[in-house]
Amino acid sequence: ADNKEPIKFNQLPQSAQQLVQKYFSGEKVVMVVKEKDWLDVSYDLQFQSGGKIEFAKNGVWKEIRMRNGAVPSSLISSEIKDFVKKHYRKPVQYAEST
Repeated sequence: ADNKEPIKFNQLPQSAQQLVQKYFSGEKVVMVVKEKDWLDVSYDLQFQSGGKIEFAKNGVWKEIRMRNGAVPSSLISSEIKDFVKKHYRKPVQYAEST
């Protein structure tokens, strides 16, 4: 069963809080949700600008989707940055970690 619970920013895992504070300091967090599904836990964070980040239970980002602006380039591997720059010439607005 899917169980979603709104939480406060300071209830996110420490590493998730640090990532947001370091790379997204200009964004305003409007919602944080803790999602429980069987034994797994994840966190969804939404910015006022419409951007979203999904974190694993350990606080490592799983998915970043920016509506206005780009995913910080230091969070993307150089191979992907080079490919996108060569083929699309637009900033990366969506990234998924493995």
